[in-house]
Amino acid sequence: MSPAPQTSHPTSAGSSKKKKAKSDVMEQVDQVKDEIQSMHSDAMSCHDHKHKHFIAKLDVKSEHNQDLKKYDWLHANHEHETSQATVSHQRLQETKDAEICLHETDIRVHEAHLLVLEKEAGTL
Repeated sequence: MSPAPQTSHPTSAGSSKKKKAKSDVMEQVDQVKDEIQSMHSDAMSCHDHKHKHFIAKLDVKSEHNQDLKKYDWLHANHEHETSQATVSHQRLQETKDAEICLHETDIRVHEAHLLVLEKEAGTL
């Protein structure tokens, strides 16, 4: 038995062009998908940078507010300490003034007593 002759199916030129066109379209679709993926990645990166920038600004603002509160507290504390020191100094000054007045009164009493003693001594 002789082998059967192989018949080749000739590929039509139209079918080849369709496959080529389909292949070209698939390449273009893949390129568009890649571009979309890249744009999406860029958008996410931009969003991430904006978010980090916002967080950094928020941190700085928060630190600034904490610094302001700390400054206000220190200022109020300093004013309170100054006020307390003024009151303390005023009380101490009043006490010293009273002691001086008491000593001056003691001196006058002693001087008056001395005069009395001198008059008694003069009459003897």
